[in-house]
Amino acid sequence: MAKIDKIKEFIGYLKVVLGILVAIDISIIGWLFKNEERLSDTKIVLSSIAVVITTIGVIIVNKKILKEIDKLEEL
Repeated sequence: MAKIDKIKEFIGYLKVVLGILVAIDISIIGWLFKNEERLSDTKIVLSSIAVVITTIGVIIVNKKILKEIDKLEEL
């Protein structure tokens, strides 16, 4: 498999991971807003931490995708 094909496959994989992370992030945020009145403070804090972690994951994966796209330009 050519190097360009490997990079394209890796970008495709990262796009799937990015989509999953975005879906998780949106789901947690929606769940938080829907149930904020019934949740204990502990659950709110833990859910907020989960949102921060998944958002950081989205940012990291997005930067990795852009880096891989730059590699394609160099080939």
